[in-house]
Amino acid sequence: PPISEARSRLPAPANGPVTGRFGESLAGGSLVRQGVEFSVEIGTPVLAVHPGQVVYADFLQGRGMLVIVDHGQDYLSLYGNNEAVAVSPGDWVDRADILATSGRSPRNGQPSVYFEIRRSGQAQNPLQWLQTP
Repeated sequence: PPISEARSRLPAPANGPVTGRFGESLAGGSLVRQGVEFSVEIGTPVLAVHPGQVVYADFLQGRGMLVIVDHGQDYLSLYGNNEAVAVSPGDWVDRADILATSGRSPRNGQPSVYFEIRRSGQAQNPLQWLQTP
């Protein structure tokens, strides 16, 4: 099914507690978090939440090794703070395919996975898209 029909039914990209929430102020400034962070051990597999095509898999300042998957319908999912990526641009992935292994947040050095969902370039609250345990 299209990702637009998967709200509240996507699996988390990694299992761990949420340590950074969508919309939180970053360092007390005017910038706000555009996604969520999951606390995980370094080397944890980072999984695709929905089928799509990898459009970016490389280093990005402030996000470390980043993977972006295009799900169609102007939806993208972003997976950051990775130690290494396991996919390349152009690859097609299925739900639960391994995209990367987790690393540390470039912002605070803590082991984590950063996750965003965007529609038409606008950040969506990822927690509204994920299954609740």
